[in-house]
Amino acid sequence: MRRWTILSAAGAAVILTASAVALPGCEGVFWESCTLIGCTEGVTFEISGAASSSLRLEAVAEDGTTRVHSCEVVAGECTIAFEYFTPDAFTLTMTGSDDYLALELTPAYEVVQPNGPSCDPACRVATIHVALAPPNAVDGAPQ
Repeated sequence: MRRWTILSAAGAAVILTASAVALPGCEGVFWESCTLIGCTEGVTFEISGAASSSLRLEAVAEDGTTRVHSCEVVAGECTIAFEYFTPDAFTLTMTGSDDYLALELTPAYEVVQPNGPSCDPACRVATIHVALAPPNAVDGAPQ
């Protein structure tokens, strides 16, 4: 049993009591406290090994939904997030002055519930790591 004491502005104590109620044939507690933490679903791309100073990523889902974002490359790396974009499959095209890549992707989404397994929201998220090879490389080995 949980007991809370709340002091009112007048200084009077109000005592609240809560207890779990079990019904025949049911197990467990029927009361759960959920926080209000939010989450944003989508796909994040972590890119390394880029030779260009900036990259442009375009993702096109099977239903035609399109997302386009650019990022500045620092030390060969950049991160781009496509928020509220969670298709089962999509085509990704990455372009830069010295980089080009086209892929068909089927992300393995993870369902994140920051407030617990019985609480909303539930967000689908995926992180895709893209390691670009240096120019003239075969199987990751410089030529």
